[in-house]
Amino acid sequence: MKILIYADTYFPTYVGGGEIFLDKLTKELVKRGFDFLLITNKLEQNVKRSERDNGLTILRVPPESFYIPKSLLKKAFFQIKKLIREILKFFVFFIQFLNYKPHIFFINGPTITVLPSILPISSKIKAWKLIKRIFSPFTVVICHALTRPYGSFLEQDLSDFREADILVYVDKWMEPYLKNIPKIWIPNGVDTNLFSPSPLQYSHKILSVGRLCHDRGTDLLLNAIPNLVKRFPDIKVQLIGWGDLQIYKKIVKNLKISDNVEFMGKIPNEELIDYYRDAYIVVNAARVRGIHIATLEAMACGRACIKSYYKPDHKIIEDLKNGFLFNGEDVAELVNKIEFSFDNYNLVKKISAKAREKAEKFSFTTNALKYENLFNKIAKYILKNEKVSHFSEN
Repeated sequence: MKILIYADTYFPTYVGGGEIFLDKLTKELVKRGFDFLLITNKLEQNVKRSERDNGLTILRVPPESFYIPKSLLKKAFFQIKKLIREILKFFVFFIQFLNYKPHIFFINGPTITVLPSILPISSKIKAWKLIKRIFSPFTVVICHALTRPYGSFLEQDLSDFREADILVYVDKWMEPYLKNIPKIWIPNGVDTNLFSPSPLQYSHKILSVGRLCHDRGTDLLLNAIPNLVKRFPDIKVQLIGWGDLQIYKKIVKNLKISDNVEFMGKIPNEELIDYYRDAYIVVNAARVRGIHIATLEAMACGRACIKSYYKPDHKIIEDLKNGFLFNGEDVAELVNKIEFSFDNYNLVKKISAKAREKAEKFSFTTNALKYENLFNKIAKYILKNEKVSHFSEN
């Protein structure tokens, strides 16, 4: 069974939830006899353009540049260079596609990301329909996000998803929006063997893991700290992740909380466990809905999470049962939940144990098995040459 994977980014050049998921999934399924070709963007100079690891072959192509020079002459040259790069990227992709002859095309995001960004969305969708008609790849697409912050809908992604043979959606709340699309629910998973619990020690240490950006609510957590310092002057907040570092360092300086906030930068995934275990609570103030892998990791380590909540959302955390919820954008409520956790150690200890129990239901072993079953089921449909419309989750 040959599976071609396309992802905008892939571990280790860009370590986010989706990249960690793909890294673990491919390595697990290679052990089970699957063969993968993964095509992704080369985001860093110090990584190889191609490499092979057992049954996983990785090909990195030049990424699209978003930096546009200011002068008109440089802009014109930039656009020509961008056009050539996009055409070459498109050409390389389909040469590899034809050479590899995959049974399944597995896409970590919208299907049109494969095609040059210079094409209008409507043209990309038409082009993808033509490609499917000629080469008949069985297309599986993962839907990680359906709405942007504040609820705006990703109509573009919906159009892409309708071109998939099977859509894997990671959050149950998405289901009503994906009508008339063959789909299956497989949530994000966590390595419960690596991320294991340790005894909870009382402290005023808060941990946040994720990109430093607006979508991840970095500003919400930082704006909560001045109010907490009044009661807990020894409070320490560690921010693990990369992003707009200078912006948030400036916010910290303006809020006069430099002694309370520590920017940790990138931390290798296997070392994160020590930081989770050292924290008293973990805060996820993200404005993006859904199950976040960092939250699952913290819960697997037996740490209570204080998570933002936007409707609709997947209720992996039940308030005061296996974690804490606060209404997104409500900094005052976030402050109250943190204060409450500091004032109620025994309750937090019980909640932390329940968090671990919940995380075990999202074990990566179970997650990988679901994908293995999905691919094997697709293989049977391919052999029987049956219509995709007959596919069901049962």
